Amino acid sequence: MPRPRKDDAEKKSVTWDPVRVTPLQDKIAKAKAKAAGLSFPEFTRQNNTTGRITPNHTPIEASLVTELNRLWIERRNLGNNFNQIARQLNRGREDHVCLENLNGLIEQMRLSDQKLASVLQRIDKAYGGE
Repeated sequence: MPRPRKDDAEKKSVTWDPVRVTPLQDKIAKAKAKAAGLSFPEFTRQNNTTGRITPNHTPIEASLVTELNRLWIERRNLGNNFNQIARQLNRGREDHVCLENLNGLIEQMRLSDQKLASVLQRIDKAYGGE
C-alpha cells in the first residue's frame, strides 16, 4: 500500500532565494543548528517562520548540569587566585608569593581538569557527542 499523499498545505514546494552570509555567520548558524539537534534546513525554517527554535534532543540530566556549574565556579575561583599571584609578582612583591601555595593551586587546577574531563565524557556517552 503506498503512503498517503500530503495535503497541499503540508508540501514543501516553495523555495526561498539563496541568502548570502559570511563564512563566520554560516559557521555560527550551523553550530546553533547542531547544538539544537536539528538539520540546518529545519533550523532555518523554524528560525525564519516563528523566531523560536525547538531543540530536538533530550534535556541533560540535572546532576550533570549541577556538576558543570560547580566546576565552573571552582575554576573561576582558582583563576582569581592565579590572578592575585600574578598581580603580586608584576608589582615586584615576590616575597609575598609562597611557592607552595602556587604549586598547590597548580595541582588543584590539574584535579579540576580531570573532573571536567570526566563530566564531559559522561555527557558524551549519554548524549552521543561527535
